[in-house]
Amino acid sequence: MSFYEGMRVAVIGGAGMIGSHLVELLVEAGADVLVMDNLSRGRMSNLEGVLCEFRHTNAVQSHDLYDLVDRDAVFNLAARVTGMHYNRKHHAEMFYQNLLLQTVPLSLCAEAGVPLYAQVSTVCVYPHNVRFPALESEGHRGDPESTNAGYGWAKRMGERYAQWVAAERSIKIAITRFSNCFGPRDYFDEETSHVIPALIKRTLEDEVVKVYGTGEPIREFLLAKDAATGLMKVLQHYPEADPVNIGNPHNRVSIKELALLIQDVIGVKKLLTFDTSLPDGYPRRGSNIDKLVEKTGWLPEPNLMAGLKATVEWYLKHTEA
Repeated sequence: MSFYEGMRVAVIGGAGMIGSHLVELLVEAGADVLVMDNLSRGRMSNLEGVLCEFRHTNAVQSHDLYDLVDRDAVFNLAARVTGMHYNRKHHAEMFYQNLLLQTVPLSLCAEAGVPLYAQVSTVCVYPHNVRFPALESEGHRGDPESTNAGYGWAKRMGERYAQWVAAERSIKIAITRFSNCFGPRDYFDEETSHVIPALIKRTLEDEVVKVYGTGEPIREFLLAKDAATGLMKVLQHYPEADPVNIGNPHNRVSIKELALLIQDVIGVKKLLTFDTSLPDGYPRRGSNIDKLVEKTGWLPEPNLMAGLKATVEWYLKHTEA
């Protein structure tokens, strides 16, 4: 019998890339799932064919969240998420919106006596000179990397708030830090997309593929479905308000290597140019996932190429549609 079978679960941000995969997995596990989303970034098409209930919700308005109070577990994936080059120009916006999106739902759930809660954080909490691969303790050292400072500080404060709430109220909270997530249902708008969808779009559409920065930084990529799987496992096995990295050490490449892999998947050969006037951000970023394996017994499989192929196929299908 699944841990989630028969459980009444709410997923805030459940129409998004990661959230919709989480909803699918929860339904498969036998949960009764309520999806709450304002659809500013999520899509109803992501939930097509999934047996769940939906509420159009503003996650920073308490009166929109009252359906949470009778749930057995709540997963909060609501976030204002953009790419690095939007983040670095909008720190105030990213800090304010993400702080509200973390604190308002958690406050209501703690007050209502919801027993289980998942708070989603990010590797953007780590400092610029983060050790590689990063242990969870690195999230309390120095300042978050400057290109993502507003977002990183909001997520750090969200973690700290969750720890205080767990210590003072009768609610069990899991805190997870995702590596760079990607996969089918990703976001391909030029201004706010992350590096994989941005490079896929440019590789398909441009004669010469521009890469922001030098192309030398190392990044670790986590398939959205793996992020959802890890999140479910941490909430089940380790709801201790203690951050846990969810990453995939098999999926580490430089940005230049990533751009070439995308060309291999698409089946083209195009010139790469590097815009070195733009910052690289972290020189190397990857997560130590020893705690994840220790607490849950789960380790994601190598799937970067398969994930890139699935993402390209999804984008082409939906672009044509």
